Amino acid sequence: GGEGGEGRAMLSSLIHIVHTEEDQGVQGQAAELLRTAMDPAGLEGRTRDQCLGTFYERGALEEIARPLWGDVGRLRSSSSACFGVQLVCELVAFAVTHHGFRAKGYVTRSLLGEALGRLVTSGQRFVQLAPVRLLRVMIATGDDVYLRFIAKSGLFAPLLRAFHHSLQPPAIGGGLFVSAVLGVLELVRAENMRILIDHLVRNHAAVLRELAQRFRPVAGILDRFRQNLENKALAAQAPAPAPRVSQLQRQLQQQPSVAPAAGATAAGVAAAEVAGQQQVSEPPDAGEEDLPPEEQALVDPYLSHAAPEEYCGGEPAAPEPEGATSDDGSGEVDVSEEQVSDGFPAGVEGCGSEHGDEDSAGVVQPDGCSVPGDEEPFRILEDDEQDDEAAAAAAAAHAAAA
Repeated sequence: GGEGGEGRAMLSSLIHIVHTEEDQGVQGQAAELLRTAMDPAGLEGRTRDQCLGTFYERGALEEIARPLWGDVGRLRSSSSACFGVQLVCELVAFAVTHHGFRAKGYVTRSLLGEALGRLVTSGQRFVQLAPVRLLRVMIATGDDVYLRFIAKSGLFAPLLRAFHHSLQPPAIGGGLFVSAVLGVLELVRAENMRILIDHLVRNHAAVLRELAQRFRPVAGILDRFRQNLENKALAAQAPAPAPRVSQLQRQLQQQPSVAPAAGATAAGVAAAEVAGQQQVSEPPDAGEEDLPPEEQALVDPYLSHAAPEEYCGGEPAAPEPEGATSDDGSGEVDVSEEQVSDGFPAGVEGCGSEHGDEDSAGVVQPDGCSVPGDEEPFRILEDDEQDDEAAAAAAAAHAAAA
């Protein structure tokens, strides 16, 4: 508490030097110290809040800006007082740039617009420049709060009057003020500040049309106002944009719609729609292609009958021996006489009566053999050479049949 009170007293001493000191060099040094104290850069959290609270909650910034509401006549007799007002405007502009919402609240709650208008109409040229620079800083923020505050306070009315007066002969020393005002108008035009452009043209159209013949930024303000009106009219006439449709939705719309069957539930219809979306989103398998006719003819005989899953001995069935013909539909396979020995094809021996019972056709059915269809049961001899020869004979037979 004691340290805070001492710091606040030091700030008051610096502010008093800026307001009343006759030496402008000392005034400038005191203002520089105040600017350093107002800079929140490098401060975070509670320390930053305490620093800014000293200028806003405890009234230091209001004390700094007090000369802006003083007697304007006093400025004509004291150059140090004029310089002090200029330094005060620079400190307020620094607060607008770096203090965010706190400075915004202070500017909008105070009567700063009226005070700046009084300074613009003063006879001192460098005093007139100070409020113009502060006005430019507020406009450069682009914040609608500052722009509406400027329009509502009517600050452009005294500014344009002083601008028009500076152009009258002999117009001694008015070049800096004219350049500063034209810079503000060019900023408004370049950034298309709609709030200020609308305010200027609707309230000061006669002055602007008179000045537009001599100054391009003023003519640009009028052109911007006309363009904004045209864009607004076109936007009002333009039809509402159509809702965006995704590629999946377009594909679903192109497919013929199928009415749900009678009695179909909502869940079933939703499931069907989801299945249709999956079919649309999943591309066809590019790996499945039709074989040429000559290759398809070789493959078809192997695919015409399903291979047995289990045989005696648990081994896969051997290919058909040479000379065997395709199944004629009766389930019996024709084998040539020279390839038959003891009632079985060459290279194949029966399971024997000890493995099963003889059926009505005289063919032994081994126990545990599960052969689909009416094919005769047999088991494969474990002889690799005979398997190779039988495979070659079967391939030659199928090639001849094709």
